[in-house]
This record gives sequence, structure tokens and C-alpha cells, in this order.
Amino acid sequence: MPFDSPFPEINIPEVDLLTWLFGSPDAPLSKEPIYLDSINPEEKHISLHEYRSLARRVASGIQTKLRLQPQDKLLVFSSNNIYFPVLLMGIVGSECVFTGANPTFTARELAYQIKDAHAKVLFVAPDAVPTALEAAKVTGLDTRKIFVFDDNIKNPNRSAWAQYPIGGYWTDILSDREDFRWRQLSKDELNTTVAINYSSGTTGMPKGVEITHKNFVSNTTQSITMDEDVPDYTPVNLAAIPMYHAYGMAAFVLQSAKQGTKVYVMPKFDFVEYLKCIEKYGVTSIAAVPPIIVAFAKHPAVDKTDLSSVKSIGCGAAPLSAETAIAAEAKFNNVRILQGYGLSEVTCAVIVQRENKLNVNPKRGTVGHIAPNCRAKLVDADGKELGRNQPGELWVRGPNVMKGYYNKPEATADTITPDGWLKTGDVAYVDDEGLWYIVDRKKELIKSSGYQVAPAELEAVLLEHPDVADVGVIGIKWADNERPRAYIVRNAGSKVTSEDIKKYMSKVVSSYKQLTGGIVWVDEIPKNPSGKILRKLLRERAAKEVTDTGDHKAKL
Repeated sequence: MPFDSPFPEINIPEVDLLTWLFGSPDAPLSKEPIYLDSINPEEKHISLHEYRSLARRVASGIQTKLRLQPQDKLLVFSSNNIYFPVLLMGIVGSECVFTGANPTFTARELAYQIKDAHAKVLFVAPDAVPTALEAAKVTGLDTRKIFVFDDNIKNPNRSAWAQYPIGGYWTDILSDREDFRWRQLSKDELNTTVAINYSSGTTGMPKGVEITHKNFVSNTTQSITMDEDVPDYTPVNLAAIPMYHAYGMAAFVLQSAKQGTKVYVMPKFDFVEYLKCIEKYGVTSIAAVPPIIVAFAKHPAVDKTDLSSVKSIGCGAAPLSAETAIAAEAKFNNVRILQGYGLSEVTCAVIVQRENKLNVNPKRGTVGHIAPNCRAKLVDADGKELGRNQPGELWVRGPNVMKGYYNKPEATADTITPDGWLKTGDVAYVDDEGLWYIVDRKKELIKSSGYQVAPAELEAVLLEHPDVADVGVIGIKWADNERPRAYIVRNAGSKVTSEDIKKYMSKVVSSYKQLTGGIVWVDEIPKNPSGKILRKLLRERAAKEVTDTGDHKAKL
């Protein structure tokens, strides 16, 4: 049977994303700084008023200078900066579609997303220009459609990229028009795609998750309304999670701005610098992923840092053990770490713990309650619906469920049922109090440092190596994280070594996709009659080969 949210049904505004966020193109907005650079906040900051004004100029420039059409795709290849929200909302305001790529991507990985999303324009960090050019060459993208993107708008270092055949600096596209007004959409248009966020789905290569105006407005409104307790302090956030990621997008691009919360933006994550920012700026609210919580529990610098300003900690993107949460909480003054559960396919979150009367004394290990206006059910391998305290695959339904996978109707049909249920691929159960627990993953996805890694992607890369005959990739548990581990069959006569493979992978995939779980040479990969890799057998083998010490610094 389906399980309903314990929260009352809420009214979700039926408006486009920019109207929901800013009210209107010219309504009075605060001119106090809301986004501040964590390194130089005195010089680099913007207000909510400037956020909207610059987003309008970006939107107008995309239409008049770049001459793009509605639903054309623009890709941002950059880490966080105070103008990231501006660029994202400007793209939305132009009626085009945003897609963000991990700034650590190799040219190969970036090329895949450019091609898969049909991106027509790239905004890239200065040090990523060579990577973008290489990816453009592979995909046939006109390099004049590449623009450098950073926060040095008062004095951009144009000489640093003058030798490259690119379009210029991102502010070059800004329109001088101050009267641009985004088009306010009708109710029938709210299912229009505004972002394509990449996910590995349940299996296979990364897929573009189409998120709509309705999805963003719904999920952020759900999150805001679950916070019943009005804080008796002025909230201050620290944005370390990437804003191209569903979590960072929801928390910092949208919710913080909607609530008028000050956000210090870290351009690059470093845990010691992260601690310094918490102490220096009196950060009250932490949005974290498990590796950050592990560092709070174990890093020696934590004991030397004043964390007394912290009032709330949320953790998502991957599972977190109760033991790690308890160890980290000991470093704070009476603060509980509240976990949540989500995936790109539900915009961001669908089961969460928030500060409200239903969460006075949260149980350990739970990810909370179903969000308002959402339903969930548990299904066994035969498609039979299950009851409480019976683990099964989690299916969810609500206004925050994605439109579908971009240009992948078969994958969409495999994931969303005709009546709107999203199959998460995760195994869960719900207890007698309506609290949910994630106990396993049906899907093959590896969660490495909070990022999604598809085994099929790594297998495809490894099979391109001339000495690799066959390969199977799994994730192994390691100190509240997972590490990719490869079982590889050599080609006949090959003497390729593990070090050779490591050097090869270091050049073609991002750091979190490296085979840090180990490389094992085998005679054959276990497969079923249809040729599908039997990962369960590989996981069982790995469990006998590897012992998790729980030490986050341990090396295999």
C-alpha cells in the first residue's frame, strides 16, 4: 500500500521559477549582501537585488547576443563562485536550459555531456579552457561558443586566455538593457525543462535528468515548509557543495535566496579552510555530505576550531552510519546531524528530517519522513506492494519527480511508471512511526565522495585499454564512502600491471572515479547467459578480500 506524508498538503505556487524566486522583474529586493566570496567577502559580494538584475542581463544577452532559442542548452563547467546562481537563473530567464558539469571532468567526460545534452554554449573556469577546447574538438562545438566564467568581473585576466580561439569573457554577453522582463509562464507551461542535471540513473551511462519549473518550485517549497521552527538566530550558510549538483542547487541557488539567508561561497573545498570559514563567519547551518561528516569526526584540526556558532547540520547525497554521526556530533554543542534521502530524479530530496514537531528526538539511522505532497511505496522483486517493516524497492511519486531522462525514452519508461511512480532502485523500509530507512541499493551505482559513478562508464573506459580483455567494476564500502574496484581480464600475452592501469585512468577520468578500491586480475568475469555481469558475485568476492578498517585515511 502507498504511504502518505505525515505533513499536511501544502499549496505549491503555480508560477515559473524566476517569478517564484524574485516575485517580479522589478519588485523591491534587499540590497544587503547575500552571496559573499569566502576568501574576499569585502570585495566580492552581491545582493538579492543584484542577483536578479544580473540574471536579467544574462537572460537578455543570451537571447540578443548569442541568439539562442528556447530550450537550447548551455553548459557551465566551473566550481562555485558568487555569480554561479546569476548565470544559472539567467539561463532559465532566457527560456534556455542549464546543464552543469563537474569541474574535475576530463575532456572525454566533458565531451560526453556536451554531446548528450546537445550543449550549444560553454561557460568554463579559466583553468578549464584547455579541457573545454579538447572536448569541443571531439564534439565539433564551435570554440567561439566557449566563454570564460569566474568572479573577477571588475578586472578579468583576459591575457590568461588571449591565445585561445574562444568567444571571450562571460560578461561580454551581458545585455545593457535594464528593462528586460522574463516571460511569466502559464500553468500549462510549468512542465517546461529548465535544467538537465546528470545522474547515472539505476544502471548504464550517465543520463540527463530533466528538471522543470514545477519541479524546482515544488521541491524547494516542500523543503521550506517542513522547517516549522523559526530559528532564534540569524542563519548564515557556507556553500561548499557544488552548485551544479542537485543538492547545492537546491540549498544555495534557490532556498537560501528565497529565504534571504546569507551564503559564504567557497570556490574550492578544503576542509581546513572550511573550518576556518565556520569560525570566522559564524556559520550557523551546515549542508554536508558524508565525507565532510567523517572529517568532522576524525580530522585533528576540528578540536582547534570554534564551532559554537553551528546550530544545524544536514547530511545527504550518500548514506551515513550512526557511528560516524555520533562521533561528529561530539565535536559540536548539542547539535544533531539530520539526514535526508534524495536523488537527482526527484529534483533533490523526497524523504528528509527537518526541524519540526515530528522530529523532536530523531532515531538513529533514519532519513526522516516523506516530504509534503509526496507518496511512497515499497515493492518486492515480483511487483507486490509491501507493508511496514518490510524491506523493498522504494518507489515515490510527487510534484518534484523529474520530467524524464533527456532523449532517453526507454530509460524513462523503465524508471517512471505510466501512473507516475519513480522507481528509485534503492531498498528501504518504513517503521511504525512513519520513519524511513535506506538499507541497500538495488541499482549498480557507486557513491564515491558524494558523487555518482556508473560502473558501466568505468568499464567502457577500461575496455578501451589495448591490454584489457574484459572487466567488471563494483563499489566497495570504505569508511562511510565507496571506492570503485575493478576486476580485470588481461588480453592474451599481455603483461600490463596495476600501475599501468592506474596511470591510464588518471588521464581519462576524474579523481573520484579512480580505482581507489583496488585492481584485481582475474581469468574471467562472472556473467549470466545473456552476458550481464553478475556484480553480486564480485561484491561477495570483494567482501572476503577487503576489510574496512573504518579509518578514512586508510589506504588499500
